[in-house]
Amino acid sequence: MSELAARMIPLDDILGPVARHLRERLGEEADWERRLDLVETFVYRRLLERPAAERKSTMALNRIAASHGTTPISTIAAEFDCSRKHLNNIFRQSIGIAPKTYARMVRFHHVRRLAMISQQSWAEIALECGFADQAHMSRDFLAFSGETPSGWKRRTS
Repeated sequence: MSELAARMIPLDDILGPVARHLRERLGEEADWERRLDLVETFVYRRLLERPAAERKSTMALNRIAASHGTTPISTIAAEFDCSRKHLNNIFRQSIGIAPKTYARMVRFHHVRRLAMISQQSWAEIALECGFADQAHMSRDFLAFSGETPSGWKRRTS
């Protein structure tokens, strides 16, 4: 997985015939949010199908997802009786990115979901999603989406 991270590789080269089915399902969806959900679900299921030897990284992935990315990586490493560095290495090897990066992605997705379904202010969403403050959330949001939370909200509303 780490060899695939941050690279552009044709989907067919990685998935073979499964890629065609995924492409068809994505093409049937008119909503970008739904497309993102389909891809995330697909990737998540594939990760869960990995060999048992990668169980620690799978358990860490589940722990991060269950907490919406708010559980500190040091806490997860302690729960698995390993160092942060060791957890980082096995996570990168099997998932392709660091656990902290995955946690940031999960938090970003949670921010978007809350913004779509609630009437909370950005500051309230930032606190609920485990950010130190609204500015911290806005920086992560910009890094992942290329736009500010308010700009995204205006565009999608």
